[in-house]
Amino acid sequence: MGTTVSGFPDLMTVLVNLGNVIPPVIMMMQGIAMTAGVWLTGTALMEMWCINNENSSKHISGASRFTYQSAITQIVIGAILLSLGTLELVGIMTRSISGDFVASRIMSYQATGTTMAERAQAATQGLLGLMQLVGFCAMFKGWMMINSRAHGVESGAASIGWTFVIGGLACWNFQWVSDVLNNSIGFNLIGMFNLGQ
Repeated sequence: MGTTVSGFPDLMTVLVNLGNVIPPVIMMMQGIAMTAGVWLTGTALMEMWCINNENSSKHISGASRFTYQSAITQIVIGAILLSLGTLELVGIMTRSISGDFVASRIMSYQATGTTMAERAQAATQGLLGLMQLVGFCAMFKGWMMINSRAHGVESGAASIGWTFVIGGLACWNFQWVSDVLNNSIGFNLIGMFNLGQ
């Protein structure tokens, strides 16, 4: 049980094993988001200092043009990444869109059962955890793209960044999105993995 005829693991075993790895990966991503948030907030404060002090650019390497808009945007995005690192932002955005509150990772370390129904439930949890990981990465990338646009690095990146943020939020709340699809068009995406539960 768990391997195919060729000796490779089946999809259910892969999803169960992947589900056991996802919580520490999401915790690592939270640490990266918090580090990026501290960095952005610190550099934005330095940028504000450079704006308010003449001849301060001699302390900064490279030719940089600082504006209040980019500094304030960077402070706000730094704060957003700090709250993304604690998953507080995810809870607020989830409550705003779905009415549900998902402030923690859906995955937890759990032993899988031996029956097919227990393994299918663990595989479904692994799939949901994978979607949360993809959603977290997409939200992080979206906020960084919006910050790049505020600094004039990438033109047109703000709309793509907002697409990443909204898409990441949909991936984080994949179970809710699946329920909306099921209720509106009758396509039960998660139910395909639950095997009749």
